[in-house]
Order: sequence, then C-alpha cells, then structure tokens
Amino acid sequence: MNKKSKFEISGSNSGTTVQEEKVETKEKSDDEKFEELLAALTKIDELHEVEPEGTIQKILDTGMYENGMIENAFPMYVLDVEEDIKWLYSVQRKTYVPIPGGSEVIPVDTEQEGYFCVINNEVFSLEEEWVTCIGWN
Repeated sequence: MNKKSKFEISGSNSGTTVQEEKVETKEKSDDEKFEELLAALTKIDELHEVEPEGTIQKILDTGMYENGMIENAFPMYVLDVEEDIKWLYSVQRKTYVPIPGGSEVIPVDTEQEGYFCVINNEVFSLEEEWVTCIGWN
C-alpha cells in the first residue's frame, strides 16, 4: 500500500488556478489604479490650461462689488467718555445702567426732545458730546 502524505502535492491540486486568479485580479486592480491616475492627471492638465490672468483679473475687479459696498457704508460712533464706565439713562428700563466707555453707539432720530442712541440693543438718553464718530466702515 502506498500511502500519500497529506503534505504531498499532486498534479491535480487546484491551488495553482487560485494563485493565477489572484495574479489576474492584482493585474486588473493595477490597471484600474493606472486609469484613475491618468484621469486625475488629465484633470490637472485641464486646470492649468485655464487662463490664470483672467481669473486674477476677475478677482481684482471690484466693479461688481462697488454697489454693495456703497449701500453698506455708514459712520461708526462710540461712547467717548473719560471714565471706564458711564451711567446712562435707559429709556426702556427707566433707570440708569452702567455702560463701558468705547461701546458702539447708533444715533437714533426721534420726534422727542433730547439725544437718543442705541447701545447693546437698548435705547439710551445721553449728551451728544459723549458720542464721537470714529470713521466710516
């Protein structure tokens, strides 16, 4: 009796076809990777063909933004007092509230007598000389 060892490889072993399939699959995946890389390089070349001077000129051209800038331009005012905190009369609360010097102030036109401003979403009555225009935004 001839006993074959379980470690012996015979000619009928299907392991070689499995290995060949793995090699073919790897070759296909390499081809797919190459195609993806080629497509990416083509896209990069197309981006370089775009005229950079025209793009830069479009960015630098402010004609399309001028109307928006003109509409949004307005003067900026601040509370200009020597103290760190100034007690101002709040029209809404009907009491005095501490406001830090340098706070942004928005003057309000009213039919009432006096000078009124909005500070932190609240209307205050104050002296006009305490408000200083620091420029236009």
